[in-house]
Amino acid sequence: MNFRLLRHSDDKVTYVLSETEHTLRQYPYRFMLSVTYKLVDNEIHVIWHVYNTDTKEIHFQIGAHPAFRLPGVKEGDDVKGVLRFDNNGHIERIYGNHEGCITSDRYALEGVQDGLWAFTEEDFKDDAVILDQSQIHAIDILSPVTGEAEVSVEFSAPCVGVWTPYGKKAPFICLEPWYGVHDHLGYKGQLRDKYLMNHLQPGASFMSEYVIRIGEKLAE
Repeated sequence: MNFRLLRHSDDKVTYVLSETEHTLRQYPYRFMLSVTYKLVDNEIHVIWHVYNTDTKEIHFQIGAHPAFRLPGVKEGDDVKGVLRFDNNGHIERIYGNHEGCITSDRYALEGVQDGLWAFTEEDFKDDAVILDQSQIHAIDILSPVTGEAEVSVEFSAPCVGVWTPYGKKAPFICLEPWYGVHDHLGYKGQLRDKYLMNHLQPGASFMSEYVIRIGEKLAE
């Protein structure tokens, strides 16, 4: 769906989206979603507001899909790079490629050492690397030359997806903060009870943001 422009200034722009008769047939709640992009020095702050404009409780999930060009990788090159997590300990992943669903099984993220993860395209043969349970709240994309962060993404979301399209040799990596995730395989419960669901009473609102920081050298 297309958002509409609500307001803008030299360093900030806000877009909004609301329910339509079409959405109500699939998602039976009235809402307003605003997304604000704000520039602060070498940072982009992406701010979400979800408003319950209905007369009943609403249930929702929300997430982002920002992609970043991999430093030192051109289109057609082998996809590889190094990420730095703000967790130097044990990191576990879940898989979301079981008939489009996740399972309750958890696996150690292979190749992580002291918070550094040297990845290749083969690490995404099972689709996105999903890190839930608030294990990670910041990820840096490191320069292969200097070892410094070229791009950083900070977030408060309980889940993050790390992804690049397998087999495409696409020179980018997606770092995706999620307040929600796929259904568990075989889930038969209600929408309101699914894993990582968010809830809002009538008149209430939800707010969160993530921050993209461009490395100081690039900012100059």
